[in-house]
Amino acid sequence: MINLNWKKMVVTLSVVLIFLIMSHASAQELIFRTGTAQGTNVVGSGNADFKVGGFTPGTAAYVALNGWSFDFGTGSGPRPIDDIGIWTQEAIQGGWKWTNGEFKVNSMGEVQGRFVGFINDENDDDPFTFIVNYLIIGQ
Repeated sequence: MINLNWKKMVVTLSVVLIFLIMSHASAQELIFRTGTAQGTNVVGSGNADFKVGGFTPGTAAYVALNGWSFDFGTGSGPRPIDDIGIWTQEAIQGGWKWTNGEFKVNSMGEVQGRFVGFINDENDDDPFTFIVNYLIIGQ
């Protein structure tokens, strides 16, 4: 169990991407894009959508989180948090699909997805805002 005594929790993650670069070590030029997405929710989980262009349609791109933070605002009491995290979803025709970070580049040359931030505490009623810094590697 994680006991948070702060209103704001900031965690910086270190991401190792060498295996991605090695797996794409071909004549094709790699494209790197960075961005920030923000999401808010009142209860339990929230979404932070992103759409980034400039990639080759039909190829794969890889999305990595390189930093994130949660802000629980001033109205939330310091409650024990059981789980906290961020998942990724890829935009597909007709909805969303859970992914481990590999995204298909759509016909417009865009990578489109969302980060789903969540917390589980004793009563799942703490509102929060979260920010994700991300890196996309593609062709």
